[in-house]
Amino acid sequence: MAEFRKRTWMRRLIYSPAAFAVFLLILLYAGYAAWNAGETYSETRRGTALALRDYESLKAREERIKRDLTRLETTEGVEEEIRNKFGFVKEGEGVVRIIEPPVQFPGTDSSEERGFLGRMWNALISLLGGE
Repeated sequence: MAEFRKRTWMRRLIYSPAAFAVFLLILLYAGYAAWNAGETYSETRRGTALALRDYESLKAREERIKRDLTRLETTEGVEEEIRNKFGFVKEGEGVVRIIEPPVQFPGTDSSEERGFLGRMWNALISLLGGE
């Protein structure tokens, strides 16, 4: 009989609303921890992708710098760099600058560029027989 009472007491404890509430709280906490672990994993994957992209760009930059350093170790490379950066020329050479003419759009003439008074002046001159 004592054993029966002991089992009955244990069942009442296990199936009580308080035990159910404790079990539910433990389950909710475990779910919350799993959710946070998933978010941390996603954030880590994004960070890894960013780091790999930065690493690749840095490797490409390193290769460009090595190429430039190799070129600058030669006399021709140094001369080319000085010409490009500072515009120096050798003795006997001249500098030629090519300047593009201003673009004239169809339907525009010089009178429009002179504003209202310029157009009035041009109209007056054309009435008097000029141009």
